[in-house]
Amino acid sequence: ELTINIEDGVSSVGNYMFYDCIGLRNVEIPESINQIGYGAFYNCKNIDLEISLKNLTSIGSYAFYNCTKIQGIWDFSSNLTTINSYTFYNCSGIKGDLAIEGIKEINTYAFYGCTGITGNINFANKESISGYVFYGCKNIANLENMDNVATIYEYAFYGCTGINEEIQISSVKTIGSNSFYGCTGLKGIQLPDSVTAISGRAFYNCKNLSEVTLPKGWTTVYVRSSYGYESPFQGCTKLKEITLPEGMMSVPDYAFQDCSSLTKVTFPSGVTQIGYRSFAGCTGLKEIALPEGLNSIGAG
Repeated sequence: ELTINIEDGVSSVGNYMFYDCIGLRNVEIPESINQIGYGAFYNCKNIDLEISLKNLTSIGSYAFYNCTKIQGIWDFSSNLTTINSYTFYNCSGIKGDLAIEGIKEINTYAFYGCTGITGNINFANKESISGYVFYGCKNIANLENMDNVATIYEYAFYGCTGINEEIQISSVKTIGSNSFYGCTGLKGIQLPDSVTAISGRAFYNCKNLSEVTLPKGWTTVYVRSSYGYESPFQGCTKLKEITLPEGMMSVPDYAFQDCSSLTKVTFPSGVTQIGYRSFAGCTGLKEIALPEGLNSIGAG
């Protein structure tokens, strides 16, 4: 069993300093430390450490990767502007609300598996949400101030089952695959007219999602080749009725494929085209009134 004491006055822990030291049990980090290097405590999964984040102005990628036993609260320095990729990957022992208002950039996998994150997350001044960034953070309660977010990348909120309020994203243009996969607490979402592309499986298995406001500019369902072509709303078993918005002229290919719980679709008068397999596998569909101006229905 190894114990390390870092002397007061030391300002940084270097890159790879304790990389993969699985025998390391205790480290005393003084308040003088303001920089943690790349992979500094990578996979130190047995380290019993109470960490203070409030003095850190720079934290490298993989710095605390898989440090499942470190303890602390999410209390960042006002001088910290970037959370790098994999920095707190699987750090489930750090607890509390996550205040990221002053952080300009949060990269992929940064908080992956951090189940200790609770409460609401404020996305003020964020233009994008990186892929896998809050994957499995099941105790996040709500997403706030997403007005400037233009892109939500794949798997961003995968398995965040604690999100239980309607999400409002007024400026988003693209929603990546599996972004809200398995967010079973999610009941409603308003998608603004700025949205043009929603990837397949974006809301997959959101079993309590019952109200969706769709954008009139939605034209594309992106797809990951490993999954094939799938609807963004597949597995949303409480999504019974869909009202397509006025101004929508075409229904995207695969839009509601295999949404077997869907019973009613209401079309606006301006729809002229229904895409390829838009409603394929909608075995529960009982009521559909096609608009008079419809001139094309895709195969499937």
